[in-house]
Amino acid sequence: MSLLNPLPPRQIREQQAAPRGIVQGGADAAPVSAVGDGPDDAGTFRTYSKIDMKQLVSAGKMSISPSNREIALASRAGLYIIDLENPSNVPAFLPQGGMWEIADVQWNPHPSWSQYILSTSSEKLLVWNLSPSSKMHIERILQSHFRAITDINWHPSIPSHLATCAIDSWVYLWDLRSETVTTKIKPTMGLSAFNESATQVKWNYHNEHVLATSHNKHVLVWDNRKGSVPLSTIVAHDSNIYGISWSRLSEAEIITCSLDKTIKTWDAYADPSTIQPLSIIQTEYPVWRARNLPFGRGILAQPQRGRLALDMYNTDHPEEPVHVFGGFSEAVTESVWRIRGGGNTNHDDREFQLITWDRGSVLRFWPIDAQILQKVNFRSTIPAPVSRRQGIATDISYRDLLEAQTSTSRAITAPTHQSGVRSKSRAPDEWTQSDPPSSLREEVTQAAQKFSASKVKIVDINLNSGTRKCNLEVHGHTSLFIRILFTFPDDYPAKSHPPTVDIDPNRKIIPRKRAWFLRELRKICSQNILCIEPCIRFLLGLPSGGQDVAGAISNQKPFSLEEDDSEEEDVEIEKVPDMESGGASLIQQNQPPRERTAQAVFSTNGMLVRIIANDSTRPKPGTLPSHNDPMAAGKSNHHLGDLPLALRGLAKMAKQLPALTGPANADAHDFADAFSTQPGVSLHIYSSLIHKLAP
Repeated sequence: MSLLNPLPPRQIREQQAAPRGIVQGGADAAPVSAVGDGPDDAGTFRTYSKIDMKQLVSAGKMSISPSNREIALASRAGLYIIDLENPSNVPAFLPQGGMWEIADVQWNPHPSWSQYILSTSSEKLLVWNLSPSSKMHIERILQSHFRAITDINWHPSIPSHLATCAIDSWVYLWDLRSETVTTKIKPTMGLSAFNESATQVKWNYHNEHVLATSHNKHVLVWDNRKGSVPLSTIVAHDSNIYGISWSRLSEAEIITCSLDKTIKTWDAYADPSTIQPLSIIQTEYPVWRARNLPFGRGILAQPQRGRLALDMYNTDHPEEPVHVFGGFSEAVTESVWRIRGGGNTNHDDREFQLITWDRGSVLRFWPIDAQILQKVNFRSTIPAPVSRRQGIATDISYRDLLEAQTSTSRAITAPTHQSGVRSKSRAPDEWTQSDPPSSLREEVTQAAQKFSASKVKIVDINLNSGTRKCNLEVHGHTSLFIRILFTFPDDYPAKSHPPTVDIDPNRKIIPRKRAWFLRELRKICSQNILCIEPCIRFLLGLPSGGQDVAGAISNQKPFSLEEDDSEEEDVEIEKVPDMESGGASLIQQNQPPRERTAQAVFSTNGMLVRIIANDSTRPKPGTLPSHNDPMAAGKSNHHLGDLPLALRGLAKMAKQLPALTGPANADAHDFADAFSTQPGVSLHIYSSLIHKLAP
């Protein structure tokens, strides 16, 4: 059991000290020393390295492009595209502004569809299009699940097909082919285990009709030609299954892993009543993922907890790991394989590199040498297996294409104001004075980059035609929290059609102030072609410098909560009910609550007992004691007498009343004399009320 150490310690220290990382390098960082310009140079492929990106990207999910040139990192903020040949370059950034953690992201493995990426957002599936000709990079949003999606998987031989599974137990099959992007796509088929949530879904590499799903402790094998009844059900583990993987060498072989600390290999087509695992790997930790290697006969195990290293096993000799990838400071969340070569028809000339992503937002590159390949029975004398993927992989960099698409603006570049990183292709002054955005997406992204995430947050964004909306949260300088909703026309900002603006009701903002906010925001939108940033600056109390409809610079006065509102008395006050204040309007919340002057309770014998303060001593609504009169302050509660004391004994007294023997002669009896020491308090007992209500 040996740790991966492809280079001597001295060389490793020198490479890690080199300014190749995004955080270490900064604006003037040079590329990795191993990256060459010649076509035969291995670049970063044969070099162990790591990049600390915690100040740029929060931990999320990772996927690799079909050309093995780039990786996609998905987080709640959006999608980051990193060029593996030039990892020191600032990643391309496509904003999402979602509220949910990313469960999975998958780059289409087919070169003919290499511009498409899938990512999850709770029960929604986002279809990203990285093509420069795409106006909106989120091309589609697929939604049929009613619970959060847990896994997605592209079809290995049909580029447009994919499968999703979710907590709602449903597995949906999709086909992305349609005439227009506005056509709503529905699942082509639905499969369900009904009572058990789905955690994984994987297509078979050899049979295009077969797929497998995991549900709790079971694995279900399906054939989309045979309806919604599974081919077989395997009771695989004693605990929840969180990882399944089909073999690349055998159609029937599938591996499963579980929190019961085991990894098992199965014959998926065996009789379910007599099925037994082909092999069992016993680990010392709960297993989160276990995947077949793209070379030889091996398995890479990823712990769920209790261990930070990744273990590589030989499927034929599963007693102990044959290799260990260690040195992590945080748990690994995702790993992908980067492959080079494979064009030789006489022997297998492929090279491999493992790329890992951990919770600490550290990207690591692990080259695989010949010694490691031999440990899992990899034989280079046999030709590489024929790929079923459609298209010829080209060395294309979508990061460069996206950067060239917006070379005059910062709309597609990662939000480097948080990481202190600048791109080498721009002059320093371009980072503070950027050209105006030409589309709504660019405007939203540019506005989000100019302000701290603690001040402005994109809650939700929808840029589809007909439903273009953006929901922002703004935290002002006086601890003021405002959620503002923009609804944009389809031709914004090409024509002078301002968006509609609304503010969510907030208990800390009185209706008069909210109405004033709306009036000022709508004025800003009518005076500026690009209105998102001026509105944010107004709410943050900053001066605005946006262009108005005449092309001049508009200077909007920032608001202040301490300013005089005397000129706003004519604003119509909205009566917004507040359940916490008993349905009273928000304008009344600045008044002290009224004293309780009455209470009623039913006694055990059916009498209704009501105790009230006398009308003569009850204060008029809205009257308050004078704060200038010290005597009045001491008598401010005199009108209540000893009512609180009487209320505490009300229930006890009601239980001691004698039982009714017949209808009472009076509807009410005054027992005020019973409280001679409690002035201003009256007690009423209603005995005939029960008889009137009785059937």
